[in-house]
Amino acid sequence: STAEYMGAKKGGNHKRAPSSEQMVVCLMDRIDETYHQLRNNALGLGCSVIILVANDCDALCACRIFTKILQTDSIQYKVHPVAGFGDIEEIFDALSDNEDLRSLVFINCGGIVDMSERWAFNQQVKLYILDSHRPFHHKNIHSDQVVLFDDKEPGDDVPSFEDFDVDQDGDEEDEVDEDDDELEIDDAEDPNTQTSKKRRRKSGDTQERRSRRRIFADYYRGSYYGTTVSGFVYDLARQLNRDKNELLWLWIVGLTDQLIHDRIGRDQYIDCLGKCDEEVKRCFNLERETAEEEETNWFDTESGKVFFEDEYRFMLFRHWSLFDSMYHSNYVACKMSIWKEPGRRNLNQFLAKMGVPLEQCQQQYRFMDVSLKRMLRERINATAKDFGLEDLCFGSFVKQIDPRLQLSAADYVYCVTALLEDPAARLDGEQLGSQPTPKPDAEGEPLPENKYWVKSFWTAYDALSTKNLDLLQRGIDLSIQLQQAIVSQGTAIIEKRMIQMSSKFNYVTLHNESMPNITLFHHPIAL
Repeated sequence: STAEYMGAKKGGNHKRAPSSEQMVVCLMDRIDETYHQLRNNALGLGCSVIILVANDCDALCACRIFTKILQTDSIQYKVHPVAGFGDIEEIFDALSDNEDLRSLVFINCGGIVDMSERWAFNQQVKLYILDSHRPFHHKNIHSDQVVLFDDKEPGDDVPSFEDFDVDQDGDEEDEVDEDDDELEIDDAEDPNTQTSKKRRRKSGDTQERRSRRRIFADYYRGSYYGTTVSGFVYDLARQLNRDKNELLWLWIVGLTDQLIHDRIGRDQYIDCLGKCDEEVKRCFNLERETAEEEETNWFDTESGKVFFEDEYRFMLFRHWSLFDSMYHSNYVACKMSIWKEPGRRNLNQFLAKMGVPLEQCQQQYRFMDVSLKRMLRERINATAKDFGLEDLCFGSFVKQIDPRLQLSAADYVYCVTALLEDPAARLDGEQLGSQPTPKPDAEGEPLPENKYWVKSFWTAYDALSTKNLDLLQRGIDLSIQLQQAIVSQGTAIIEKRMIQMSSKFNYVTLHNESMPNITLFHHPIAL
């Protein structure tokens, strides 16, 4: 059970600093109030809500939940995928003549830059930012036009309005520092003279400015991730009594995306996992009661059911062979150093010690002997520590797509990420890693080379629906091919000693002539 698992793992010159009431930060328990404001602002208008969505799995899940809510309230909206600030600027330029615009919703973007200064809109437009990137830009926190969503109140470490000058008056800082140096020239001077008093005042000002600079330095020291944005939007659906199994699953996938890509730690994940499990039990019981009242066969087949299960850190093992899944897993590959011959021998010894024949390991997991699969978990747990493979499992959820098909949340993450990072032209039957052939957009015009990712975005968005099983399978196959290319290229980099060292960091240069699949490594997650 989940409980057992968790128990085992467990800009301007203002006169005063603003109070916490002036900080426009919406907490999870008040997110429905903010949505009502957005909905009321949209009444009687055309397309008044514009949604800007980052190019990642968690953002797609949040966008899908949010658009379901908007559709229920018959609110017109438009979704724009964004991959960087350049895309946001292009969209804002196009929105300059939209008189109906009232709400700009940012999903996993916009929180770490000063939105109120960089892109200025009239006061009728409200900017709603759901972003898991941290820390938020301090001016967004204090802006009346920006609403930030967070799971906790801003702390004392957030710079106040009085601290803004430190960010702007660099020349004055240099002047103060020079004056501060002059204070040390003559210590024997009469302390009652006007010059001494002036120097003491400057000394006090200098100490205050240094203190404010420390506030900024501490606040912006490092970057990290906060609560998953899909969790925020699901909480909105729950508060509006519009939550259901389909939307809950999207939250689970978004949370799993953060864990798989190392954006949150294990403790933070386990905390959210417990909340997911409570919702899974509640939604399942609710939908079972509804199915029984309507006398449908949903409960008999259990299609759509979501249930807790420990997930191996073997990539897509349900859709691959056990051996290949372990060999290409980031966790196992790094722990066992499979790019070396001793590491590959250790992997074979690990399988042998578990008592799993190599013939069984190298065939598709779904065709393995049923008795072996039943004993596999127990044997892995008993053998893993001997090979340094601790925490080989993590708590997660699996969805019963139909009576014969199950997909885990991790499977969805790998699938959607692969579809996002692959140019859409390759999905039309072209060879993986080949240069994409230009294809027309909806209006018949060829897509610009730098906009192929937009088509991939919508392909991945559609794949989140369980109705698109063909897209899910295509994404899984693509993810497997991508991971094979990553492991192969990583092994080649190490064996050929391609890593260059500098004084500050190490780097590798990937050359087109030496890489048949160079186009696979044009995206951040693949790299």
